[in-house]
Amino acid sequence: MYPIIHDFSSLNSLVEDSTPDTLFIFDVDYVLLIPQDRVFWPVGRDIALKLYNLLIDPLPKDLREKLISITLQQAKVQLMDEGLPFLFSQLLAKNRKFIALTACDVGQRGEIEKLEDWRCNQLKELGFIFDISFPQQQRIVLDQLPAQPYSYPVFQEGVIFSTNYPKGEALGAFLDLISFKPDLIIFIDDKIEHLQSVHKATKVRHINYRGFHFRKAYSVEGSLDEKIVEMQYKHLLNNLRWLSDQEAKELLT
Repeated sequence: MYPIIHDFSSLNSLVEDSTPDTLFIFDVDYVLLIPQDRVFWPVGRDIALKLYNLLIDPLPKDLREKLISITLQQAKVQLMDEGLPFLFSQLLAKNRKFIALTACDVGQRGEIEKLEDWRCNQLKELGFIFDISFPQQQRIVLDQLPAQPYSYPVFQEGVIFSTNYPKGEALGAFLDLISFKPDLIIFIDDKIEHLQSVHKATKVRHINYRGFHFRKAYSVEGSLDEKIVEMQYKHLLNNLRWLSDQEAKELLT
């Protein structure tokens, strides 16, 4: 239903053919950025989960959250695809509207005071500036949605943080609040359920929609060295510092 893509070259023509009321929306993890360390790649998920459950999960919640926040702050990220700078230069050159839509939570986590600030700064460090399209809307708590046992979605600096709400509900709440109806939404995400959720929101609002299933991160082949991951987790636990793959490898030799 949604075309599978592994790079952004296929979207360049969509930018050229778009109108001023087209809205481009980008997921963040595994679409715009990916951690440098393989433990956080899809290929490393099974080993990472195994060692996390063994070494980190049994810890008291406060310590566990502290360690997770240290990892988030110290593990370096990189561009998901080398074609992204050109794509965004096209969007800027044609003055097209674009935002990010992430399932990232908001508020405090461990030593991170506000996850939304951390995420926005992370994106800026990679050159992604999302507050251009809606500069008058710097921060909005989307509390018109039904209350849930988790945080309301937040729009901040051009990024919608859907938290645990469906992405389509968070996006729809934002569009309704600012009274903006795009003539077309183009959404890129690595998970089919998010593409479907946004599709549902566009149908309700009679907005044309094109979703793209971005799978580059899942096409990476190779295996993960379990000894490196074990070293990373144990060093984090004992020293409150995350080791990169290279640092862990050097300590093992």
